[in-house]
Amino acid sequence: MPQDEVSSAPAVPDWNHDIAPLVGRACVTCHRDDGAGPFRLDRRSDLTRRSGFVLELVDEGRMPPWLGRGDGWRDDRRLSLDERSLLRRWIEAGAPIDREDREASPVTAPIPVADEVRGRTVTRVVDGEFTLPMESDPAWHKGEIDQRGNAIALGNPAPWRVRGISIDTGAPRAMRVASIVFDDTGAGRYLDDRDPRVGFLMAGDAGLSPSGAHGVVLGGVDRLRWPDGFHVPVPPESDAVVEWHYRPTGVEETMRPRLNFELVTDEEAGDSRPLRWLPVGIGRIRIDAEQTGTVESMMVEVPVEVDLVGVTPRGLEIATGMELRAFAPDAPPETVGDLVIRFEDWDHHQRETVVSESPRRYPAGTRFQATFRLDNRSVNPSNPDSPAVDVARGRRTGVLAMLLHLAAVEDADDARLAESGPEVVKGLRSTVRVR
Repeated sequence: MPQDEVSSAPAVPDWNHDIAPLVGRACVTCHRDDGAGPFRLDRRSDLTRRSGFVLELVDEGRMPPWLGRGDGWRDDRRLSLDERSLLRRWIEAGAPIDREDREASPVTAPIPVADEVRGRTVTRVVDGEFTLPMESDPAWHKGEIDQRGNAIALGNPAPWRVRGISIDTGAPRAMRVASIVFDDTGAGRYLDDRDPRVGFLMAGDAGLSPSGAHGVVLGGVDRLRWPDGFHVPVPPESDAVVEWHYRPTGVEETMRPRLNFELVTDEEAGDSRPLRWLPVGIGRIRIDAEQTGTVESMMVEVPVEVDLVGVTPRGLEIATGMELRAFAPDAPPETVGDLVIRFEDWDHHQRETVVSESPRRYPAGTRFQATFRLDNRSVNPSNPDSPAVDVARGRRTGVLAMLLHLAAVEDADDARLAESGPEVVKGLRSTVRVR
């Protein structure tokens, strides 16, 4: 073989130099002892034992978990083509330990922190313990439900400006999602008080505020942090109403979760803008058994110039995908619209708030529309009903939605933007029929 061909051949990757750092960044935050993942990958033997399974999931884009598709979104955990190739070449080469013949080193998982925590951090704990059942609970509607809720009193005599939220559930393999809304109306507390158990089995909507309006934290990642210059405003004497989504593990899990809130300091307050929520969704749907279909939301117009900072998806188990598009104020009716983000291979147990790498500015009058794909067939592995049944579901705040996290560009427009979300919710009354 010519010398130039020999020198151009890629070096065989090894565990210590190439694979352990990659696995530590992409896998071990969940797949470690007592982590959210169902098995460990923090040792070479763990990965080689499941190498074929891991490669399949990585190649399909199912792992590491990241549902969003589109450019410019922060913390995209998917492996690049080069990283996938590196992992495959290592496995095909026999999973060598070290090119210098050293012993295999364990992976030290990096702390999954996007930004340095600054300012004041406060912790609040659920008032009492509750138990996740071995199997799903029966829901008030037909079917089953894998969620619990809590209204957690914040005890804040003055307003808060929340820049970040982190969770510690105590049951990382069971608890998958924390969907959060701050409430000063007592609506969340009413849900908690009417249920004699600790927490409640209803959805965590607080009046007209949809669950997730102030962020969704994915288990395993365990934190959400807004970019510097933005915060969620929390009125005095509020509750954090948390809708916990879980996957039964076959054993009872007793837990008492805690939440940590990173607050913007008074010195930073002048340079931080409040984030408001705006739903783009559908209030009610009807879809017959063994049917599939695509449904569109109504157009939702932003009344003022805004910066889009993040998007929170919200869907049913039978949703298979969704996307959000933006239409310029003067766009003709036949315009397709610019793709903002698409969520493929939907899994409501892996949903999270996605944050833009930089704010996306839209002028007043921009219209947003969401599209949702539904699959109510028995062959859909995510369908909780087998065989499939007719589904008629609705929520006052939207059963399918994209929640936009927006900041007014001008301070004087913030109040108008804050009013828009509840106004849109009041209009989510019609039922969309899928045939």
